[in-house]
Amino acid sequence: MLESKQDIPQNINFNDYVICEYLRGEEYTVDCLTDRNGRLLFVSPRSRERILAGISVAGITKKVTDEIQYIAEIINKKLNFLGLWYFQIKKDMTGKFKLLEISARAAGTMCLSRARGVNLPLVSIYAILGYDVEVLPNDCNVKMDRALIARYKIDYQYNTIYFDFDDTLIVRGKVNLNAIRFLYQCQNLNKSVILLTKHSGDIEQSMNKYCINKNLFSKIIHIDENKRKSDFVTTEMAIFIDNAYSERKDVYEKCRIPVFDVDGIEVLLDWRS
Repeated sequence: MLESKQDIPQNINFNDYVICEYLRGEEYTVDCLTDRNGRLLFVSPRSRERILAGISVAGITKKVTDEIQYIAEIINKKLNFLGLWYFQIKKDMTGKFKLLEISARAAGTMCLSRARGVNLPLVSIYAILGYDVEVLPNDCNVKMDRALIARYKIDYQYNTIYFDFDDTLIVRGKVNLNAIRFLYQCQNLNKSVILLTKHSGDIEQSMNKYCINKNLFSKIIHIDENKRKSDFVTTEMAIFIDNAYSERKDVYEKCRIPVFDVDGIEVLLDWRS
């Protein structure tokens, strides 16, 4: 890094190098929206907290300062925008923002503006179609952090699910959200879910306690503690979901169908639906 002009080598060939100011301060991306009449309707800065392959994967919405608003208005005046656009700025040594880039495309982290209540791509479409548009951003800051997630697709076709209650649908006194999502997924796909449980109390009363509709299940089989669940698995093209390893092992060996622990419900969730 060069601290002054005196640090520039005398024999440097400026055809091979570009010397520019080093900006050591905060860097923001500022999401903007211009309506069909050229009015700047929305200015929303966000920090770039973590970068992966040049893309911001973590950020926090920031308040619009007078300086940022002024920069946005000057750019909007000089260029003809319709719909969404953004610019990037970074602070110099004195704390003043310097302009890095202007672009008229949907940025990857514009989802932060959508989290504040402004769907920039959708509003842009209406503006391009000639509608008068307005925005209602929520007056709150939002923090976003994206990470690698796993998605699954298994090649086993099933139409019946045998599902446990204690420590599977209900875990630590609360409804397992992945489990309840999976049950509604089965409802949408017209798959039959059979509740197969050794619950010690009144199962319908317990279901009512947790606001679980019994109609999510095609059948409720409530058996004694000393009975084997495998004796009640009578359907082919089925799967079995239970937190107890001994129950899963017994069903797997006797019925020869796939069995899943509670964490395995994630594998069964259809992220495309």
